[in-house]
Amino acid sequence: MESQHGSSGRLTERRKADISRSSTDTQRVGWATTFVRMTEDNVGVVVAETETRDTVRIEDFYAADALMCTLSLRGPSYIIFNGADGDGYVQFAGSHEQLTVEQRTTGAGDGFRHLVWGRGPLDEEAARVPTRDGWVDVDVSQVLRLHDARVLLRAWWEGQPMPPGYVPTDITALLN
Repeated sequence: MESQHGSSGRLTERRKADISRSSTDTQRVGWATTFVRMTEDNVGVVVAETETRDTVRIEDFYAADALMCTLSLRGPSYIIFNGADGDGYVQFAGSHEQLTVEQRTTGAGDGFRHLVWGRGPLDEEAARVPTRDGWVDVDVSQVLRLHDARVLLRAWWEGQPMPPGYVPTDITALLN
C-alpha cells in the first residue's frame, strides 16, 4: 500500500541520509529547533531526526514505528518526522509513559499551522512532559502515551485525518 509519506510493507533497513551535500534550513518549532536536510536522495521519503542530530531515511511505516518505540528519557527523547517533499512534519517528545505530539501542516499559499495534539478538550491544567534534557510544558490533556503517538503517527503517515478523540490545539500564533 502506498501512502503520501512513503511505501509501507515489510520492514526495510534504516539507512543514514547523506547529509554532506545537503543544504540546511533552520526553522523554530514548538519545543525544538530542527534542521531540515533535503537532498535528491531524500525527496519522496520521510526524513527522521533526533536530538542527537542523527538523520535517518524512513521508507516505510514499520521503520517509523520502530524508531518511535525507541523514545526514552535516556535518548532519543524527541523524534521529528519530516514529510516527503517538505510537506510538513510531526514531532514527538518524551518517553513511552508521557509524551507530547506536535504537527506542522503546510498549505498552498496559507503558510503553515502548528498543532499540539491531545485527548479531548483542554483541561486548563498545566503539565510537564520530561525529556532527556529538560521538559515540555503542555496542558494535562496533551500528555499522551506511546500507544497514542503510534496511532497519530500512522494517521499522519497514511495522509489520513487524525482519529476521533484526538483534539488539536492551534499554537501557530505563538510561533509567529
